[in-house]
Amino acid sequence: MHITGTIENTLKFEDIDARILLGQNIPINPKHFVQHPLYPLKASDYLVRSYKSGSGLPNPSEINFMPEITPYALILTASRNDRRADVAICGFAIIEDVIDCRQLQGGRRRYIELSRIAWEYELMDNLIAIGISEGFREIRMIPASKLRIIDRKDEERLVRRYDDTARAYGFNYSANDRRHILELK
Repeated sequence: MHITGTIENTLKFEDIDARILLGQNIPINPKHFVQHPLYPLKASDYLVRSYKSGSGLPNPSEINFMPEITPYALILTASRNDRRADVAICGFAIIEDVIDCRQLQGGRRRYIELSRIAWEYELMDNLIAIGISEGFREIRMIPASKLRIIDRKDEERLVRRYDDTARAYGFNYSANDRRHILELK
């Protein structure tokens, strides 16, 4: 597994807010990009930026970001027609030495940008890189069955997004914690 980007780990663990914000504008891993002749996007058109609610950084746009439950986020952005847009988000909370991923969502009306990249894997690579470089004990991910699914037709898509992504990265499901868990230490 190739981990993209780096986060400086020279600050103390208590300064996690400052360290997460150092991960601005991380280039994507080209292995997650799919070239298509009809869409003139290139891997270099994509970046991942980190975000903390209330930090003064630009809020995620055109994505249903939920800062009340996910105060931190990794946001996949794409540049198209000379305009940079947020296209997907990995929202998470930090609880002691655990990252709890609570949101993995694509943006509204972003099919062209999202169809060119394995965005769930790109965001998960970056989240794992943060977890490893910052010395977190584990990463947890909410399973699809614990999401508030309003429309049952979305259930299969959400199982693929949350549960299948977690399995692909070697997370194990814990019934006690009701989360997929990836041990980092």
